Amino acid sequence: MLTIEIKGLDKCMQELKASYKREREKVVTPIIEKVVENIKAATPVRTGRARDGWHIENGNIVNHVPYIDDLNEGSSHKAPEFFVEKAALNTDYVEPNGQIVVYK
Repeated sequence: MLTIEIKGLDKCMQELKASYKREREKVVTPIIEKVVENIKAATPVRTGRARDGWHIENGNIVNHVPYIDDLNEGSSHKAPEFFVEKAALNTDYVEPNGQIVVYK
């Protein structure tokens, strides 16, 4: 049996993964930011609290305003039911792939 050991391959793989992550972020971050922009624009406004509650947290788009679920379920006459999902899917490069909104 012949074994060839290539030194430095682990370091090379780590550098490749880091480079991939940086390049991926260059593409993904603007898309996520556009989704947030679209959702903010679709959020009904009375005081602005719900609209201003949208932000990116650990790579997810979140809103901790307590009544955001009710708004998305159609409680406001200013926005249709499921406006969050509609706004997200109305963003270039975003396609449905399972559940979009998770209520916690």
